[in-house]
Amino acid sequence: MEKEPTSEQPIDISAKSDNTFIKDNTESIEVDTISQLKEHVGETFMSKEINIAEEDILSFLKPLRDKNPIHFDKNRVKESVFADEGKGRINIPGAQIFSTFSSEDVIWQATQIKEPSEILFSKMAIEPSPILTPCFAGTSLIYKLTLFEVKDFHIKSRYGAEITWKMAVYNVDKLREEEKKLCMKGKITLPYISLKDRAADYPAL
Repeated sequence: MEKEPTSEQPIDISAKSDNTFIKDNTESIEVDTISQLKEHVGETFMSKEINIAEEDILSFLKPLRDKNPIHFDKNRVKESVFADEGKGRINIPGAQIFSTFSSEDVIWQATQIKEPSEILFSKMAIEPSPILTPCFAGTSLIYKLTLFEVKDFHIKSRYGAEITWKMAVYNVDKLREEEKKLCMKGKITLPYISLKDRAADYPAL
């Protein structure tokens, strides 16, 4: 498998590139320990299609009290620059795109680590691009993750690694002959923590 650029090269999250859908590796990255992920930098994982229905959007918005009408008002969205050619489908919020990444366990599918471990989602860092292509209710999202950087670190007595993924999110619109378009790019950094007690299994930090 051809590897993508590593952390020595900057991440381009502009809308000018990578607007075509390329199906890469769909298999999980399988390792025995967290530190072995370093050997897989540059490899990619493609998630399954995750459908976002209109009721999913409305349920997501309810506790947020979102006031943007393109996310809930079919009549207003027809007048918007984000209109769906008169179909009136509401837009998927950008925040929901990232929330779906967590709630659908995409990251757990991307990596299979035999060592007992956990991901500290409370310390997740996100560097997203703006929405590049509107995503409408009733369409699906596909997440392409490229393992970008792996850094050793520890929290108190726990050892692990800070994993950075380069992410591209594609939208599959079956009303448009299943056209796949890039809707968001970015970078996600997550701390993986080992649940083992033996610090000797890790390099000195």
